[in-house]
Amino acid sequence: MVQSGRVAAMVGDEVVYAETGAMIFKPRGQWHAVWNPDDAPARILEIITPGGMEDLFELMPKLLAEAGSAAESVAARVEADFGIEFDLVATAEIAQTHGVGFGIESH
Repeated sequence: MVQSGRVAAMVGDEVVYAETGAMIFKPRGQWHAVWNPDDAPARILEIITPGGMEDLFELMPKLLAEAGSAAESVAARVEADFGIEFDLVATAEIAQTHGVGFGIESH
């Protein structure tokens, strides 16, 4: 749920936008990416079931710092620990197309 601002998401092959108060459904097992399409801050409340993914959100900043921005290192650790597959090529394409960053670079 978007608590403030506006959020964009690619769910499968579709790009959707959500304003404050709206929700975006991202089915488990379907490739997705979420980003802030604007310069203004955005806040979201993300609900993931079943639980267990909260550790990923706490771990990501540490992994990014430890990896020295190497996308492959971060992706490999997340895939091993959480069973999540990162599509680094698609992520880079989204970042370039929409003018956003993820905090990691592919080398």
